[in-house]
Amino acid sequence: MMSSHTQQDEHLDAVITGKISASDNLAAFLAALDKTEDDIKAWCLRSDTRAHAQAEACDAAPVRGALHGVCVGVKDIIDTADMLTERGSRSCAGRQPDKDADLVSALRAAGAILPGKTATTEFAYLDKTVTRNPHNLAHSPGGSSSGSAAAIAAGQIPLAIGTQTGGSVIRPASYCGVFGMKPSFGSISRAGVLQTSQTLDQVGVFASTLTGIGRLCDVIMTGAEGMMQATQSACDNPRCLVFDGLYDGIVESGVQDAVSSVTASLGAAVTHIPAPEMIASYLAGHKAVYHVELAQNLGAICDAKSALVGPAAKATVAIGGRIIVMSMMQRRACVCVPSPIYHPISRLMMCLLRLLQQAKRRYLMTVQAIRHATPYGALLASLVLPCRLQLDQQAFLLGFSLLGQWVQTKSSFRSLNGSWTHITIAGQHHDTETALY
Repeated sequence: MMSSHTQQDEHLDAVITGKISASDNLAAFLAALDKTEDDIKAWCLRSDTRAHAQAEACDAAPVRGALHGVCVGVKDIIDTADMLTERGSRSCAGRQPDKDADLVSALRAAGAILPGKTATTEFAYLDKTVTRNPHNLAHSPGGSSSGSAAAIAAGQIPLAIGTQTGGSVIRPASYCGVFGMKPSFGSISRAGVLQTSQTLDQVGVFASTLTGIGRLCDVIMTGAEGMMQATQSACDNPRCLVFDGLYDGIVESGVQDAVSSVTASLGAAVTHIPAPEMIASYLAGHKAVYHVELAQNLGAICDAKSALVGPAAKATVAIGGRIIVMSMMQRRACVCVPSPIYHPISRLMMCLLRLLQQAKRRYLMTVQAIRHATPYGALLASLVLPCRLQLDQQAFLLGFSLLGQWVQTKSSFRSLNGSWTHITIAGQHHDTETALY
C-alpha cells in the first residue's frame, strides 16, 4: 500500500512538473483552508486575489522553478513587499515592508505561491498564540511558529517557513506532528526577518514530508554567515548518542518511558552517557543572551508603543536592559558546546535509526521530547521527526530532536538515501519516512 507521505510527495511532483496546474492546486489549498481555518486560526493574513494571480502566472510561465506552483506559508515576522508584515503585534499594525526578505525572493524565483502570512506569537516571543492545534483544539500548537506548523498539520499547505530563537521550529513541529528543520546558524539568510537576537535568531522550515524539507532547503539555503566552518569528517558506521537524565523531573514520566522504548528498540546502535553537567549551564546562558539582545532590538518599540505591546516582551526587555552588556564572544560561549562533547561516536545526525548506516558523515542523535528547547543545539542543525504514541490509552505526539553536526551547504542534506524505518513504540507500529530530497 502506498504511504500517505509518498502520495503527498507525488502530488507535489505533479504540481511542480505541471501535471496538476498551479491554479487547480491553489483551488484545493483554498478549499482546505476554508474548511479548517475558522477552528485552527493558522493564518493572520490571506491574499487570495494575489495568490490566484501568482498561480495564473505560473501556469503561463515557460520555465518551471523548483517549487513551481507550490503553496508555501511564510511566518508573519518575515517581510513581504506585497503583504503586510505585522509581527504578531498591535504595535506593528499596518506595517508594510518595501521589499521582500531574501528568502521570500528566493521562494518567488522558484515559482512558489505565497497565499498569505502564517500566525506568530508577538515578536516571535512568549505571549500565547491564537492558533490552535489541529489534532486537539484544546491543546497548544507550540510557539512561536505556531501558524506554520498548524497549517501543515491541518492539511492546508505542504510547506511553510518559520523561525527559531529558542525552540520555535522544533517545538511546534513536535506539538503538531509535522516535520520541521532548523539548519545550522547562517545557512538561510535572515535579511528581512525580524531580529530579536542577532546571536540566536535562525530561519527554519516545516513540511508534511521529509522530501518537502529538502525541497525548501534547496531553494532558501544560501550559505553561511561566517561563524564556523563545517566539519567534513566521514564515518562509515555512525552511532546514536543519548544523554540519559536530560530534563529529568521536568518532562513527564510517560514521555520519558516512550523515549526509553525508542532507544531500547535501537539496540546496539545507541550509546548512553549521563547528561554532561555543563549542559545545564547552556539553558541559563541562552536565556541571558536572549534577554540582552531582545532588549537591544525591541527596547525602542516597547518604550514608544508600550500600551500596544504584550506583557511577555515588555517584561523581558526590562530584564535584559538590566544585564551588563555581553560581548559577542561571551554570547557565543553561552550557546556553543565545546568540541570535547563530540567524541568519535557523538557526531550530530540528520536522520533516524537504521538510516545511520547510510550516513556519509558522523552524527549524534539526542532522543527526547521537545518540551523544552535544547540550548546546546542552539546553533546546530536540528531536525524533528514526528511519531504518534499510545500511552495509557491516550494518543499523543512525540517529536524526536535530531541534532546535526555543523552543516552549511545544501548538498549535506542529500547525504542519506531514501528508506523507510519501522518504529515500534508502546505496542504501536508506525512508519516514519526518512528520505531527504
